[in-house]
Amino acid sequence: MGQYATLYTLAKLNGHQAYIHPSMHQNLASIFRITLPVIHSEVVGQIRWRNFDLHDWMSEDYRHIKGRYVQLMGSPCSFAFYHHIRQEILQEFSFHDHIKEEANQYLLSLRGQGQDVTFVGVHVRRGDYVRVMPRIWKGVVADKGYLEKAMNYFREKYSNAILR
Repeated sequence: MGQYATLYTLAKLNGHQAYIHPSMHQNLASIFRITLPVIHSEVVGQIRWRNFDLHDWMSEDYRHIKGRYVQLMGSPCSFAFYHHIRQEILQEFSFHDHIKEEANQYLLSLRGQGQDVTFVGVHVRRGDYVRVMPRIWKGVVADKGYLEKAMNYFREKYSNAILR
């Protein structure tokens, strides 16, 4: 999602048309209403791309990306890339109706007979973070104790909390 949002933003900022790889489309399009066109995988291999390295922060250079066939490289993760077009990015990542319907049905089943409940969702990113966070970002990955403390915080804050 971050790569898509960065590509969308930098293309718009520079007056270029962005295209996404088929693999990105496959990962995102079944869930979100994304609008960037897909470049055919055979075409990708025939283009002489100019790689453009990105940092994790928005740089003034990114407002002046020249060339026709530019491939963005790196894994930027700063909101500074797209905060100025936040509403457009939110629109790109709006869920398909079937996803919203399924989620609402699930929440209704969790609520049961309780009318006044507070849903608290917790997303724990592990996967690549277990390796990347300490090595690349010099950070730590939340352990079980931290997550239990966080869950208890919400249980105490909301007497009617449903945590998942």
